Amino acid sequence: MIDKHIALINEPVLIFTTILLIILIVPLILKQSKVPAIVGLILSGFLLGPQAFNVIGHSDIIELFSEVGLLYLMFLAGLEFEMVQFRRTRLQNIVFGLLSFAIPFAMAYIVASKLFGWSDASSVLVGIMLASNTLIAFPIVERYGITKSLAVNIAIGGTIIADTIVLLILAVVSSSQNSSEVSIIRSFVIPFVIFLLLIFFGLPRLSKWFFRIIPADSKIQFLFILNMMFASSLGAEFAGAEPIIGAFFAGLILNNVIPQASPLMSRINFVGNTLFIPVFLISVGMLLDLSVVISSIPVFFYALLIVVMALSGKWLAAWLTKIIFLLTKIEMYTLYGLTTARAAATLAIAFVGLDFGLLSTDIFNAVMVLIIVTSLYSSFITDKYGKKMALSGERDFTGSHIHQNCRILIPVSNPETANKLVELAVFIKTPGTPEPIYPLSVIKDDREAQKNVHTKKTLMNSIIKNASESGVDVEGLTRLDVNVPVAIVRVSKELSINKIIIGWSGQSSEIRRVFGNMLEYVVLESPSEVIVCSFPYPLSTVKKVLVIVPDHAEMESGFESWMESLLNFGKQINCTFTFRTGEQSIRAIKKQFQIAGMASYISWENADKTYFSNINSAAYQLIAVINARPQSVSYAHDFWKLTFRMNETISKGNFVMLYPENIS
Repeated sequence: MIDKHIALINEPVLIFTTILLIILIVPLILKQSKVPAIVGLILSGFLLGPQAFNVIGHSDIIELFSEVGLLYLMFLAGLEFEMVQFRRTRLQNIVFGLLSFAIPFAMAYIVASKLFGWSDASSVLVGIMLASNTLIAFPIVERYGITKSLAVNIAIGGTIIADTIVLLILAVVSSSQNSSEVSIIRSFVIPFVIFLLLIFFGLPRLSKWFFRIIPADSKIQFLFILNMMFASSLGAEFAGAEPIIGAFFAGLILNNVIPQASPLMSRINFVGNTLFIPVFLISVGMLLDLSVVISSIPVFFYALLIVVMALSGKWLAAWLTKIIFLLTKIEMYTLYGLTTARAAATLAIAFVGLDFGLLSTDIFNAVMVLIIVTSLYSSFITDKYGKKMALSGERDFTGSHIHQNCRILIPVSNPETANKLVELAVFIKTPGTPEPIYPLSVIKDDREAQKNVHTKKTLMNSIIKNASESGVDVEGLTRLDVNVPVAIVRVSKELSINKIIIGWSGQSSEIRRVFGNMLEYVVLESPSEVIVCSFPYPLSTVKKVLVIVPDHAEMESGFESWMESLLNFGKQINCTFTFRTGEQSIRAIKKQFQIAGMASYISWENADKTYFSNINSAAYQLIAVINARPQSVSYAHDFWKLTFRMNETISKGNFVMLYPENIS
């Protein structure tokens, strides 16, 4: 039997090691599911904490990282808001933001004060907890390519307005707990106004001055940003508000001087999302007592009531916005799904209420249930209707994207296959484009690096020589790196590569399927079109090509690009194509393949899709599979499994597996 008073682990180093292990394992386990990592980390904290298995005891390390993590969470919430998008739909943002705040707040305040008879301060805290929201489902709409759609813009703008109102009210409530009504103007209002003037007028000027005179050293810049975050947090605390308000406003101001795609932004996100924020979420879970929620009727009732009010309040706000601005049902539910989750601000408010004694532990546990339920629900609704929006045609691209300059990167390591990969690049490259083909040799930075440099140089010289003799313009690249897939992705971004051609390295074991392989990393981290291939037989023998295409492939942003590759390939070697896909995709493909006799089509029935069975591999000299990245419009699990283990029928002969370009 577990002793609830003595934790299994109390030694600080062992506690921290265990926490780091949880941070490593949980996202890996959940990456194939739709469960948000925030939910997994909170539940992990609960299981490790004193209310479950009591594995980890109290530690000053956890407390310190937890406090920093909360500040970091609010700082990133402000840092990731895009004011440019906010200005595009200013009126819709204001209306939805006010509705998104007012409806849940009014519902919660009336229930708390009238039904339960709670104090005004407690009722207000419950109200603003339900009025806030966190865009944890935003990565879903990013993958579907609808981030510039009207519904998503309204969700972002409305969140800015609602959360800003929430945090301002939190500042007033927390200050009122330390001051009388007579002295609140002197002790809070005046200091807080001075704080706002300093942060909104002083911080932008200080930041621009610092970045102008200090050399572009990302380490120094990162330390400056951290100092500004903590200084703003302390400034808010001195003004009588909560430190999280200062962190949020600091992020809101600094997002104008930190480019989203800069190394500095990458460093800020990396440190926060890798360490501080996960530790904070685990510490939150350690405070959760689900047994009380299940066994206590009042707590269960609180949790149920809070969840119902939270979901219905945001739904009403989205529905009214739909009526006012004539949104479609799909736009409304995408807006609703994005703004349903409660996380960052809700957690912060819950902690403030607990510290001041305005919220009981029962309500705190009910709020934790709210965070878990709404995070899962938000991800589900956003995924469902975001995909429908993408399928309806409302995406971030024009639908007629063809590259003027085709840049092809070929990571090479095997002398036996390198020339075949270059040959494929020549066949799919649009004739007349001035760009060379870029073979890339990545040398692992280890003790054998110096010896391997000579070997790789010999390989690269051989590739360049063979290509030059064939009249192909090739520019060889060599990189020294400890991680091969990271180097490939980095070079592809540096050179604005459109297509990456990789040789198939063979089957991956199940353990590598869990922890990922090189191909998976390149596909997920690079937006370029990725082509994986194996050619045991010469490409010159290819006369018939079978192309297996998932449903809705025509809705992907890289559709025209891979169709262009196939057309170029077919013209170069004079082959024909048979497309095996759904009726809707067939109609889209026919518009591209208008050359008589070049393509035929096999339609599968939606009720009985046999993607890879009943394939007569002897009838085709090349089988091409169009795959898709997870959570993209055409994603199908049967296709994605080929990333780790190729179908036996396909792998017997020449095959190409293609992941379309993901244009953002």
